[in-house]
Amino acid sequence: MVYVDNDPVALTHARALLATSDGVAAIAGDLRELGKILADARSAGLIDLSQPMVVLLVAVLHFITDEEDPWGIVAVFRDAMPAGSYLILSHATHDVLPEESARARTIYRSASSPLATRSRDDIAAFFTGLELVEPGLVFTTQWPYQEPVPTHNHPGMYAGAGRKA
Repeated sequence: MVYVDNDPVALTHARALLATSDGVAAIAGDLRELGKILADARSAGLIDLSQPMVVLLVAVLHFITDEEDPWGIVAVFRDAMPAGSYLILSHATHDVLPEESARARTIYRSASSPLATRSRDDIAAFFTGLELVEPGLVFTTQWPYQEPVPTHNHPGMYAGAGRKA
């Protein structure tokens, strides 16, 4: 397992947490430089692109603007993943609560990474060429949980998993 983060504090914390875990590593990287991440992880012997893998892009793609081409970034992963691999992601949306989404985008406008909420169709495009697995691309509140989801949770994010045939 390889954890990648571009935040030095998060990376330091992850490395401390993972220090005693075999087969787990934390490396510095920015999703916008995916080729470098893959090359670094391969050269360090952290990943084997000939074996099926799971790529988790959880709550990160909404910090990549349209101009930075998040669909192109995900395509690099899809192309690199061998058959039998899975892509799992979650992504903020403005479909249900547009006023709250607009407020969040305003708050993040002055952050180091602005918030780019997207529609269900835009998020579904990340799974192009993959087979969506059950329950498909749904709100995170609709994901099959072991415990009931608290009623105060609202559908502000989609989540899905796709398998490469």
